[in-house]
Amino acid sequence: MANRFADSIEKLLSPLVGDFVAKMAVKSQCRAIGITPEDIGPQHLPDLAKKIGAALAFQGKKAEADGIIRKIQSMR
Repeated sequence: MANRFADSIEKLLSPLVGDFVAKMAVKSQCRAIGITPEDIGPQHLPDLAKKIGAALAFQGKKAEADGIIRKIQSMR
C-alpha cells in the first residue's frame, strides 16, 4: 500500500491524466530516484516534484506542471 505522500501526489495528478496514469507516473518517477512509492518521505518531495513536473511539461501541460510542482514541494 502506498503512503500518504504517494496518495496525495496521485490525487493531484488524477484530474490531469486519469487515475491509472497518475499511479503509474508516481511509481515510475519514484523508480527514477531509486525509491518505491511506499518509501516517499519529505526528503524525496523536491526531486519527485521536479521529475513529475518535467513529465507533465513534456506532455504539453506546462501550466499545470508549475502548480503541481509547488503543491508537491509544499507537502509535509
